[in-house]
Amino acid sequence: MVKESFNNYLTEIRYPSTEERKKEHWDIEGIPYKVSNQLLKFDIRPMFAMDNDQSGKEIFVNSKADKISFETTDSWILVDTQELIEYFKSNNSQKQHLDDLIKDLEWNIILDK
Repeated sequence: MVKESFNNYLTEIRYPSTEERKKEHWDIEGIPYKVSNQLLKFDIRPMFAMDNDQSGKEIFVNSKADKISFETTDSWILVDTQELIEYFKSNNSQKQHLDDLIKDLEWNIILDK
């Protein structure tokens, strides 16, 4: 399960209430101890299959998540939620490749599994 493997990277873990999850769109809160000492909220929902054998993830503009995670076979890729939303707005885009996001976004962290 995604949540169980991601929580190995966090300390001081807290899960949202049902109401928080619905209204605020985050899945887990904690301190990513290998890269920060900040208490952060994360959107760790898994990606889903799209057309052409690609994977996608819906991003909520009203999310209270500080960071959004993308799971690959060998890493977790964390990006800043607000920076990602602004990136999509400024590029007038709804779809981007993850490799392009890593290259173009200022804030991203890759955690090896």
